[in-house]
Amino acid sequence: LSATFRTDPDAVRPLVPECSQIPDEPTVTVSFGDYDQVDFMAGGGYRVAYAGVSARFAGEETVDGLHVLIMWENDTLPIIMGRELIGIPKLHADITPIRSMPDDGLRATASVWGHEVMRIDAAGFKDQNMVVRRTAQKRVNETPWLGYKHIPSFDERVDVSYPMVVWNEVELAELAFAETARVSFGSADETDIAELALIPQTLDGLPLGNLEVAVHARGSAVLALNRS
Repeated sequence: LSATFRTDPDAVRPLVPECSQIPDEPTVTVSFGDYDQVDFMAGGGYRVAYAGVSARFAGEETVDGLHVLIMWENDTLPIIMGRELIGIPKLHADITPIRSMPDDGLRATASVWGHEVMRIDAAGFKDQNMVVRRTAQKRVNETPWLGYKHIPSFDERVDVSYPMVVWNEVELAELAFAETARVSFGSADETDIAELALIPQTLDGLPLGNLEVAVHARGSAVLALNRS
């Protein structure tokens, strides 16, 4: 379940590493996912909620992707693997399933120590046919996650610091577009969740303009580590 909004390039510039470029009309995406039958979890699963902004990395090759600002997950194993291996900024949160609401809309929330840090509501869904699904699938597979693996040390040096590009290979079995969507990041402050409050406070400060697209999808995905 995800929603993408237009935002202000000046607002997102401080949140993205200098090695990445911000487009003239950037977007913010908030996404929730229920992952099950995960191979590295012996068929188990976990939930994820993340926020990212559109960005471009121009190195030996030029890649347009989604720079992940934060990825909340509810299980320690994928947090450690994803953070230390592929450089995605992951932290623990309690994440609800994507659940149906009385107005036929969908909602998902993430919270830390009982305080909400991310939420999405979407409604007015319309199922899409195979042609639209295949087009959306192609776009998703051409838009990798951009991360930055940064592991500090106790002095002024860093143990590791370099950009990462992470590819997912997705197959969409079902796809529905929503007419409306809104996201929020709660009101937790430092007395509630200590330094972690900087994350929802910063995201809440991003101006969200027109809704570009909101979707609910089902399918399968492979984290293509061989390409990352």
